[in-house]
Amino acid sequence: MGWSNGRELTSLSGNGINATFTYDASGLRLSKTVGSTTTVYEYVDGKLLYEKKGDMELHYGYDSEGQPRYIQYVKADGSTGSGYMVTNSRGDVVGIVNGNGVMIVNYEYDAWGNVLSVTDQNGAVITSAGHLGNLNSLRYRGYYYDTDLEMYYLQSRYYDPEVRRFINADDVSVLEEDQGSIVEHNMFAYCLNNPVNMLDESGTIAVTTCILIGAGIGAAIGGGVGAYRASKKYKPKDGWKYWKYVVEYGVIGGSVGALVGWGGKRPSC
Repeated sequence: MGWSNGRELTSLSGNGINATFTYDASGLRLSKTVGSTTTVYEYVDGKLLYEKKGDMELHYGYDSEGQPRYIQYVKADGSTGSGYMVTNSRGDVVGIVNGNGVMIVNYEYDAWGNVLSVTDQNGAVITSAGHLGNLNSLRYRGYYYDTDLEMYYLQSRYYDPEVRRFINADDVSVLEEDQGSIVEHNMFAYCLNNPVNMLDESGTIAVTTCILIGAGIGAAIGGGVGAYRASKKYKPKDGWKYWKYVVEYGVIGGSVGALVGWGGKRPSC
């Protein structure tokens, strides 16, 4: 492995993989090249909005809480496809719904983020690299998953779910933090060895997922209200006309729920 500026992985070789990476001035990854395929990335306020994998373009959308909600791909021949992401109370992307309300992709993970399965609406394993389920890179906790490297990119660090550790050390400033854990000074530990109740979006400090749980409960309630209101005018087969009600009310409920979760500071979720 090659490194730059202490924390930026610039090259990686092994297990048949030869990869190189570039970064912007703030340390966000701008490109990844694996073999002859280069992927480029564009961000707004730290959120990935666009990536181009070879001749495939991917666009991502988020709700007001920063949770991934929408994905669209555009192929070189102009053909497109899209879906609406479903997240659980921990922030994991657990599925993708199409415009007809059908869950066309299902994701399953273990507590540490290892991908256990990617299946379609019939429960069959999705093997095609061009399927939306495999094209989507936002997975466990909403992190970016490098399928070719089998690691998560958390902006400042890379996390390997198989060994349950970051592959590069945290900033030394973490040694000055009191995080209330016996492993708080372990520079490679992921989420203080508490992946169920914590998440680390930037690779710098773990926070409680109770904020997301509150948002998830609120979003579920809001989404239910939206579905009820939508059913007065539309059906799931009407596509976005129906689902926009569910999403909009889910966003409102999620905002309120997140405030409740945050108010608990360190609740025992």
